[in-house]
Amino acid sequence: MQENKVVLEEPSSRGLTRRELVKRTAVAGAGLGLLGTLSAEQAVAGAQKLDLVRWISPRGTLDVMDDYNIRVPIQMGYYEKLGINVKLNAGAGSGEMQLVAAKKVDMGYPSPGVLTSAIDAGIPVVGVWEQYPAQVFDFVLPGNSDITSPQQLAGRKIAVLTIGWKAIVDPILADAGVDPNSVKYVELGTQWVQAVAQGQADAGLAWEGLRAQLNGEAAHFGSAFNIKFLIGANFSKDPSNVYAVRKADMSDAKKRKILSDNARRL
Repeated sequence: MQENKVVLEEPSSRGLTRRELVKRTAVAGAGLGLLGTLSAEQAVAGAQKLDLVRWISPRGTLDVMDDYNIRVPIQMGYYEKLGINVKLNAGAGSGEMQLVAAKKVDMGYPSPGVLTSAIDAGIPVVGVWEQYPAQVFDFVLPGNSDITSPQQLAGRKIAVLTIGWKAIVDPILADAGVDPNSVKYVELGTQWVQAVAQGQADAGLAWEGLRAQLNGEAAHFGSAFNIKFLIGANFSKDPSNVYAVRKADMSDAKKRKILSDNARRL
C-alpha cells in the first residue's frame, strides 16, 4: 500500500514528517543505557536527567496516525518538562504484554481481549489508563460483500496480520452473538487488507485510525482497492485499548509517579 505522510508543525513552522520524528526520537535515545525498569537517563551531557518510559505499540509499525497523542508531546517537549524521556517501540502485533512483564518495555497498549487473556495466563500486568472508553475496532470487507451485520460473520474467513489478533476479534464476535469457533482466521501478515480487497477473505480486522488511512488509499487507487467497513461503534459497546504496566511498578512510589505523569500527557 502507498505510504501516507502527515506533517506535524514545529514552532518554527518547519515541516517534520512522522517518520522523521520517529527517527529523531530514536536517535535522541540511542546512547541511553537501560538501568533497571525505569532508569534515570541523561538526555544531553550535563543536562537534566530524564526518567525513561519505553512504550510499545500493539501494531507492527509506528508509521501510523493512531499514536499522535504520544508524538505531539514528545515533539513539543511536554514530557521533558515532566522529567520523562518517552521511547516508542513498534510491537510485533502480539506478545507485547509478555515483553512488559519481562521488563523489556514499560508500558503496552493492549486491546481488552489481549489484556484479559494475558491476565488469565498469569502475566503480572494491569491496565492503568484508557484513552477512549468506546469501541474503535472495525471489520474491513470487500467492496462487493453482502455482509451488513456482524452476525453474518459466522462461518466466514477473517483475515488478520497475526493469529495473535484472535484475542482481539473473539470478544467482539462473542459480544455480537457469533461463536468465535465458527470463523476461520487467515494469518496473512502485512497484506491482510489487500487480501480482503481481492476477495481472499470475507472480512479483516481494522480500526478507526486504519480505516481513515485505507479510505484515503481506496480513493487514490479506485476500483483496484475496493473495500468497505462494518464500523464497530455501530454495534458494540466494548471499550478500546488500555495502557498497561507491570503490577509491581504500581507498588513502587517513584515508578508509579513516572507512569502517572506519562499517562497524563497521553
